[in-house]
Amino acid sequence: MNDLRELIGKQVTAYIDGEIPVLGEVIDVHIEDAYFYEKNEPINVTVNISPCRWPLPNGVDEEDLSDIPLDWLRMPW
Repeated sequence: MNDLRELIGKQVTAYIDGEIPVLGEVIDVHIEDAYFYEKNEPINVTVNISPCRWPLPNGVDEEDLSDIPLDWLRMPW
Protein backbone atom coordinates (compact mmCIF):
# COMPACT_ATOMS: atom_id res chain seq x y z
CA MET A 1 0.00 0.00 0.00
CA ASN A 2 2.99 2.28 0.35
CA ASP A 3 3.23 2.13 -3.46
CA LEU A 4 0.03 4.18 -3.61
CA ARG A 5 1.87 7.01 -1.86
CA GLU A 6 4.05 7.24 -4.98
CA LEU A 7 1.06 8.97 -6.59
CA ILE A 8 1.84 12.10 -4.54
CA GLY A 9 3.27 14.72 -6.88
CA LYS A 10 2.04 12.96 -10.04
CA GLN A 11 -0.18 14.66 -12.57
CA VAL A 12 -3.48 12.89 -13.11
CA THR A 13 -6.80 13.47 -14.77
CA ALA A 14 -9.53 13.12 -12.15
CA TYR A 15 -13.03 12.49 -13.41
CA ILE A 16 -15.17 14.40 -10.90
CA ASP A 17 -18.46 12.60 -10.28
CA GLY A 18 -17.03 10.00 -12.63
CA GLU A 19 -17.42 12.22 -15.70
CA ILE A 20 -15.98 15.79 -15.55
CA PRO A 21 -12.20 15.73 -16.27
CA VAL A 22 -9.91 17.92 -14.18
CA LEU A 23 -6.13 17.90 -14.67
CA GLY A 24 -4.39 18.10 -11.32
CA GLU A 25 -1.50 17.02 -9.13
CA VAL A 26 -2.03 14.51 -6.35
CA ILE A 27 -1.24 16.18 -3.03
CA ASP A 28 -2.42 13.49 -0.61
CA VAL A 29 -3.50 9.84 -0.54
CA HIS A 30 -5.91 8.40 2.05
CA ILE A 31 -5.97 4.65 2.60
CA GLU A 32 -8.71 3.34 4.87
CA ASP A 33 -7.83 -0.27 5.51
CA ALA A 34 -8.67 -0.68 9.18
CA TYR A 35 -10.03 -4.14 9.83
CA PHE A 36 -10.66 -4.90 6.16
CA TYR A 37 -9.10 -8.36 6.55
CA GLU A 38 -11.28 -9.18 9.54
CA LYS A 39 -14.50 -7.75 8.12
CA ASN A 40 -13.89 -8.89 4.51
CA GLU A 41 -14.50 -5.31 3.30
CA PRO A 42 -12.84 -3.50 0.40
CA ILE A 43 -10.07 -0.99 0.98
CA ASN A 44 -11.20 2.61 0.46
CA VAL A 45 -8.51 4.68 -1.32
CA THR A 46 -9.06 8.35 -2.09
CA VAL A 47 -6.82 11.24 -3.13
CA ASN A 48 -6.79 15.01 -2.92
CA ILE A 49 -5.61 16.97 -5.94
CA SER A 50 -4.51 20.50 -6.68
CA PRO A 51 -5.80 21.67 -10.07
CA CYS A 52 -3.26 22.52 -12.78
CA ARG A 53 -5.65 24.81 -14.64
CA TRP A 54 -7.94 27.60 -13.55
CA PRO A 55 -10.81 28.23 -13.73
CA LEU A 56 -12.27 24.86 -12.84
CA PRO A 57 -14.77 23.34 -15.29
CA ASN A 58 -18.44 24.22 -14.88
CA GLY A 59 -20.04 22.08 -12.19
CA VAL A 60 -16.77 21.57 -10.27
CA ASP A 61 -15.71 23.51 -7.19
CA GLU A 62 -12.68 23.22 -4.90
CA GLU A 63 -14.50 20.91 -2.48
CA ASP A 64 -14.82 18.35 -5.27
CA LEU A 65 -11.02 18.04 -5.41
CA SER A 66 -10.75 16.17 -2.12
CA ASP A 67 -11.62 12.56 -1.32
CA ILE A 68 -11.64 11.54 -4.99
CA PRO A 69 -11.97 7.75 -5.37
CA LEU A 70 -8.92 6.07 -6.88
CA ASP A 71 -10.96 4.59 -9.73
CA TRP A 72 -11.85 8.12 -10.95
CA LEU A 73 -8.15 8.81 -11.77
CA ARG A 74 -6.30 8.37 -15.04
CA MET A 75 -2.77 9.26 -15.99
CA PRO A 76 -2.81 12.24 -18.43
CA TRP A 77 -1.15 10.69 -21.48
